[in-house]
Amino acid sequence: MPRRILCLENTWVRFQGQDYMLARTSYANGRTALLLVDMETGEPAAWATANLPDQHLYCNEVFIQDWGDNEGMLEALERAGIVRPTGERVPCGNLPVHKCQLLIQEKSKTRTCSLLGTTKVWPERDPSRGQEHER
Repeated sequence: MPRRILCLENTWVRFQGQDYMLARTSYANGRTALLLVDMETGEPAAWATANLPDQHLYCNEVFIQDWGDNEGMLEALERAGIVRPTGERVPCGNLPVHKCQLLIQEKSKTRTCSLLGTTKVWPERDPSRGQEHER
């Protein structure tokens, strides 16, 4: 079960044709958890990571699920500069997950996500300039 959830400011992921804000938290065992957050509602839209406590993982690595509802997640996170695959795949039930190096900084600028009961003003992209601005 994740703990405090922090949205990374100005960190966007285009997944399955929609833009999401990336959020970072940790599992009970301290491993990093990543999720995509709906910018309109502030609610989690997709968990990007899997927690496999019995598999070896360095502190700057995560397991990315790229099948089922998460098909295309690895490519989306790579394109956004969030992860880099190590080339290693490990079993998660009957299907593999990708072991990836986490490229975002531990100290990235964050704010608490609205799903914890706080109200947010989400940054929004200006498509004409490709930049973010506050709405």
